[in-house]
Amino acid sequence: MGFADGVTRSEDGEPRSIRVALINLSSLNLRAGSEIDATVQLLNSGKKEIEIPWSTDWETTVTGQDPHARTWQVGEFRVQLHGKQHSAELQGLSKILYASTFVPGTNLTLKPGQWITAQINFIVEVARPAYMQIDDGEAELSVEWFQTFRSRVEKDCGVMLGYYPFRGFYEQENTSITVQVEKKEAGENKKASSQLESKRFLSPHYAEHTSHQR
Repeated sequence: MGFADGVTRSEDGEPRSIRVALINLSSLNLRAGSEIDATVQLLNSGKKEIEIPWSTDWETTVTGQDPHARTWQVGEFRVQLHGKQHSAELQGLSKILYASTFVPGTNLTLKPGQWITAQINFIVEVARPAYMQIDDGEAELSVEWFQTFRSRVEKDCGVMLGYYPFRGFYEQENTSITVQVEKKEAGENKKASSQLESKRFLSPHYAEHTSHQR
């Protein structure tokens, strides 16, 4: 298996401006291992329209395509916690979003000044515990929009996977909310991680989007 990577940029090379804001949280007290619901707003704050993936159906990545040569896009909201000493991405529970040019309606177009709101949820645990950690006390919670172009090509008994983040495509403004973080003992964290694995395939999904003009 081989891998190809790079970046996805706009056709004119100019970054598209967006603002991603947390506008509601189910709790401002984040206890490690707890599940939090949030409302997120993504605004096209630039002067040109943008397209984002907006289907939660994984079949979007295969429908209508040659099974040996597929392309699709992926999008997700990533929750970031910035404490006094450490920063970490928290473990998301919401489904990933997909888009394909072969499946009409899976891309959502936002014109300048338009925005969507989405319901997401996450667990207060770091996404990559091997090199991330969270601090007790006051912290800033924010959400980032992460979008990638993906490909899979099978040829000559081999597979080539392509991964091209929209790095540089978007110029993001990420507004934050001040929260209080309370960590648990190691044993409790292990139990919470086990519970997360059992819930992963039953995780809540994005609510139907709403689009507005500023």
